[in-house]
This record gives sequence, structure tokens and C-alpha cells, in this order.
Amino acid sequence: MRLLLMTTMGGNPWGGSEHLWCELAKTALKGQHDVFISYYRWQSKPIEIKALEDLGIKSFKRRRINYSTLYKKPIGLLNKYLFSPLELSHLLKTSKPNHILISMGSFSELEIKLYQKFFNNLNIPFSLIIHVNPEDRYFGFEVAKSIKVICEKASNIFFVSKRLLEISKRQIGYDFPNGKIINNPVNMTSFSKVVYKGDKTVLNMACVGRLNTKVKGQSLLLQVLAQDKWKQRNWNLNIYGKGPDEVLLKYLCKNWNLESKVHFNGHVDDIRKDIWEKNQVLVMPSYFEGLPLALVEAMLCGRTAMSTDVGGAIEILPEKLGFFSYGVNFSAIDKAMEHLWLEKDSLLEKGELATKEINAYLNSFPNYAQVIDSLK
Repeated sequence: MRLLLMTTMGGNPWGGSEHLWCELAKTALKGQHDVFISYYRWQSKPIEIKALEDLGIKSFKRRRINYSTLYKKPIGLLNKYLFSPLELSHLLKTSKPNHILISMGSFSELEIKLYQKFFNNLNIPFSLIIHVNPEDRYFGFEVAKSIKVICEKASNIFFVSKRLLEISKRQIGYDFPNGKIINNPVNMTSFSKVVYKGDKTVLNMACVGRLNTKVKGQSLLLQVLAQDKWKQRNWNLNIYGKGPDEVLLKYLCKNWNLESKVHFNGHVDDIRKDIWEKNQVLVMPSYFEGLPLALVEAMLCGRTAMSTDVGGAIEILPEKLGFFSYGVNFSAIDKAMEHLWLEKDSLLEKGELATKEINAYLNSFPNYAQVIDSLK
């Protein structure tokens, strides 16, 4: 089989959602398939893509169609309407795939006219991977119909959680008989429980993810922790990750006198040693998620979490073992965090049980070789 894997991620050079198609590309190559990849052109090529090219996988760059900076937006529009159709046509003629697997950051990207025309004109089997679909995203009738046509044509539509599938059903009125749930790869070398080595008289919490408040909600969490009742308690919040809102979050900490309790640790390489030997619980105040990899990793390391009820979080962490905020707002997160504080002495015990749950969940999926074989 000649397999073309495409990613539509255009906001950042690399992200957690990219690991899945990357692993599928490696698996297809090991299975003696001819593998091609296509991604947006960046100033600095992600090392993960360079690693695929070093394996001998043929790659095709495409011009970006969206930019966050205002002065570059016309460039994105020019690319979208003039150059991108030509690039996609060249890509198909050169790679001559038997199947195309497209990793889409968001389900809503299917409303982009460029992609709609591409999918509608395809006479090659294709499958989609959907990583994100926020609860509050809705389409008008005509857009919903146009997206449904594409979904009906797809051989498979892989969602990283059941929640995303259910949201998509109500958005376009399609039951997805071709819909499947797929698991993201876990970026850890060991899957044994991590022994907590910190001070058990202090509640050490980890917030892991890109520093982007409109997605990950870190500012909401800080606002909850800025209350007088929390300032009188013995705790630390360790924030891991980099992103565009780092300066803003540090500014909020300074304004709310949280600098002695909130620590910014940047990106770390060893999840087990650098995060979970030092923290008892994950706190995840996200506005939306697919299936949060940070939660999967935490559970594998023997930790539970406080999480907003978004994406597939509640699919992998049972309510009896976690602390859920059933709204992405101050009062809901405040309530969930209060529950966590009251049960702080049982966090590691809950974490051990969470490990059994996540292992059972991950073991329920076909392996990636079976996924590739299903594309034929």
C-alpha cells in the first residue's frame, strides 16, 4: 500500500496531537508500506518530522493557510486560495497513494472550503483523525450538510475519545457508522508506578500543558488558588510547559501574591522523574481537550487528577477516583478543588487505582499495525 499521511495543524510546528500520525507513519513503514507525509512549512522543522525523513519517508511541505499575527493573515489567504490547491494536486500526483490518512487538529476544519473541495474531488479512499471538538462549537445548516457529505465519504473517522464522537453527531446529524475510537501514543519509556518523593505534609500539584489560557484554563485555576482560604493552606502548584501566555500567568501570580506558591518549570524531558516524583496530583482546568495525554501519563505514573469534564477525561478516570469540575468556570473549579483538598491524604491511594483503570483502557484498543491494516 502507498499511504499518504497529512497533518492540517497550522497553529504551531508541533503539538501533542501530532504524535499519533507520526507513530502511524513509523508503523506503516515497518509493515513494508510505501509511506509519504505532508505538513506545513515552518522556519524550524520539528525534530519528530526530521526523524521520519531520516527513516527514508518522503515528505512534502505545504504553505501555511493560517497565521495568528494580523499582518501575516493576507499571506495565509493568498496561500489558501491560490497556492494550496496547486500544492495538494501536486502532492497526489507525486505520491500516488492508495489511501490518505489526514490528521485534523479540530473537527471544525472540515468547514474550510479548501479542504471541502479537496475531499469532494478525491477518488482515493481516505480516513480522518479528529483530535479536538469543543462542546460549544456549532455549525449552520448549510455548513453541517457540507461536512456530513465528507464524513459519509470517508472510509474511517478516528476520534481520540467517545466524547468527540458524540459532539460531532449533534453538530451535523450523522451517526458515524464509520466512526472509531483510537488511542494516542504514550511518550514514556517505563509504565511502572512512580514513587512520590516529596514532602507529604505539603500538597504538591502539577499543571501540565501548553501555557495557553484560552485552551488550558490556567488563569482560572490561579484565580481559585488566590482566595484567602487557599493562601492559608500548605501547598505548591508546579506548572510545566511553555507557551504564549507565560508572561500573563506570571503577572497574575504577582498581582495575586502567589509567587511563593506557584512555580514555573518550563518544559521537562523526564515526565516520571521531573514531574511525578515531585507531585501528588494533576490539576487540569482545560476549556476543551480531546483525550488529554497529560492525564493518561499521570494515571500511568500512579496519580489521580482534578479535571474539568471535557473531552475524554471522564472516560478514562472514574468519578470515584478523580475530582471533576462540571463546568469551566470559577465556582465549578473552586468546588472541585475544595473536594481535592478535603481528600488530599488519599490522593496517592486513588492514584494507584487509577493506574489499573488506564492500563485496562489502553489495552482495549487494536495496536497501530492493526489500524494500518484496516485501511487497505
